[in-house]
Amino acid sequence: MSSTLVARARQLSAWFHVLLCGLCLFPPWLALAIAIGAGDQRLWAITLEAAPYGLTAMAFAYLYGKKFGDWYLPVDGEKPTFEIVCASCVVSFLAAISTGVCIGLISSVWEGMDGFSIGLFAGLAGYLCALPLILILGGLGGLALTRRLNKLAADLNQAVKPA
Repeated sequence: MSSTLVARARQLSAWFHVLLCGLCLFPPWLALAIAIGAGDQRLWAITLEAAPYGLTAMAFAYLYGKKFGDWYLPVDGEKPTFEIVCASCVVSFLAAISTGVCIGLISSVWEGMDGFSIGLFAGLAGYLCALPLILILGGLGGLALTRRLNKLAADLNQAVKPA
């Protein structure tokens, strides 16, 4: 398998998961746009407090999306199955948990394990709230990403051989 194909799959997967994370976190960004448009400084300040959470989640989604980008590669002409939905769920779960733990530990350094557990449960709660959206958008986006990588593999005249 060409390293170009693997690198392209990882890069496309990383940016797809950043986009998916941004779409799942759309309400805070929409609230910020409304606050800026309305000129309400109080609402603007409250919404800006949530910005580090979204940016941290997007950074983790990029890292995990790049790590699991191989899941979208075509395997010897097989039709894609559950892995295109599963990849989005795994990446989103890891990004949500990592973000929750990171923000929990940073915001309460002196509390130790309390911040860790609060962040862990906050990340899990955020993931569970967004899970229906992740399943739908992750499945559709994963299907589009898999088709694109199939075309790229056909252009390179290669397919991944199962081990």
